[in-house]
Amino acid sequence: MIAYFVADVHLGRKNDGRFLRWLYKICGEVDHLFMVGDIFDFYFEYHIPKAYSEVMQALTQLMHRGTKVYYVLGNHEMYPVERFKSMGLWVGDRIAIDIGTNKVFIAHNLEGLSRGQKFMLRSKAGHLLSSIVPRETLFEAGLLWAKTSCLWDRLRNRRRMWSKIEANWATLRKYYDVVVVGHYHTPCIKEKDGSKLIILPVWTKSWGYLRYEDGEWRLIHSRR
Repeated sequence: MIAYFVADVHLGRKNDGRFLRWLYKICGEVDHLFMVGDIFDFYFEYHIPKAYSEVMQALTQLMHRGTKVYYVLGNHEMYPVERFKSMGLWVGDRIAIDIGTNKVFIAHNLEGLSRGQKFMLRSKAGHLLSSIVPRETLFEAGLLWAKTSCLWDRLRNRRRMWSKIEANWATLRKYYDVVVVGHYHTPCIKEKDGSKLIILPVWTKSWGYLRYEDGEWRLIHSRR
């Protein structure tokens, strides 16, 4: 069994040609593809730019070739994502799944969304508000918010961030053999008490992803 995990592609107005080529390249060679959040810099159903549609076409081809595709929502994607569901993707905020002999927990991050993000990205009121704003205005505002959010993530206290990650992982490793997340922009594989914590690479920095094959978990960086 082969599974790939990718996160933090942060597609904006234009497509990332490397990412699109990678999706077509892995057609027929991977059993499961997990998209672990923030694939798009700002996604909402009322305005889907050409760059996003091109990725969706590539995902459709993957599924036609037998790959099961899972879309774990990040903090840049608005729910509902009916188009993803109609394509046949599994969609949700987190997933617990058996991979090989491992019980695996997958989420974009371990803290979940802030109150403001929950309102704008997940609540019915937030969706109603977004639907009455002109599409282009909302999209441009969303891209600006996404860039600000990424900048804040880089500036925040790393020691405090790691203490939160460790605390959440301590709870999860009681139940799961492997915890996979994106979001933190610090790719690594850590092991403790028989459990693994895997933080995925940021695609835009290293064209990186996680590969699982026959019990082996390996971070791959295509650009160094």
